[in-house]
Amino acid sequence: MKSFYIDETRATPKIDFNLKKNELSIIGDSYPENASIFYREAMEWLTEYLQNKDRKVTINLQLTYWNTSSSKVITDILEMIQAYHDAKGDIFLNWFYEEDDEDSFDNGEIFLEEHTFPYKLVPFTI
Repeated sequence: MKSFYIDETRATPKIDFNLKKNELSIIGDSYPENASIFYREAMEWLTEYLQNKDRKVTINLQLTYWNTSSSKVITDILEMIQAYHDAKGDIFLNWFYEEDDEDSFDNGEIFLEEHTFPYKLVPFTI
């Protein structure tokens, strides 16, 4: 298995799944026309990667804007993280939110409220 990387564009985030660091990052805006198509390869990679429960994994989500179809992908990623955690995998999520944007913080709380895996809401400035 190799690391996975996609450059950021105007409408899609940078995706950097680094095997050496066991750090998986999605950073930027996410409003592709069809998020399920854009994220398909990344989700397949993540599914395979999370089959090995012997890793300590850090996930960094730093999305400044996302559309409805990206919300579904975010939900799917969180479900995968929860399943890894439930199977005794060592996983941690950093949910980055814009420091001066209360809605950004609230979105993080809403997305994460039903999950039991460890996470931290981390402020950042643009």
